[in-house]
Amino acid sequence: MCSVDGARPDAGSHVAVSTATLRGWLAALPGLVAVDDADRVDQLRLLEEVKAATAAAQARVSVDFDASQRR
Repeated sequence: MCSVDGARPDAGSHVAVSTATLRGWLAALPGLVAVDDADRVDQLRLLEEVKAATAAAQARVSVDFDASQRR
């Protein structure tokens, strides 16, 4: 997971992200700009990492939601 300031935290560390922050990130993605092909390659790699992290977060939220519904 990426920290709010853009620095990459150590493996296994997490930064609390609000729903509003998540909406902001989503809104910002269409404005992604690359200056050259090296930058595009970096963006592609990072977007793959975002996709994997998003899938993991979605799984955690789904489990939490299921558990909350069973209480």
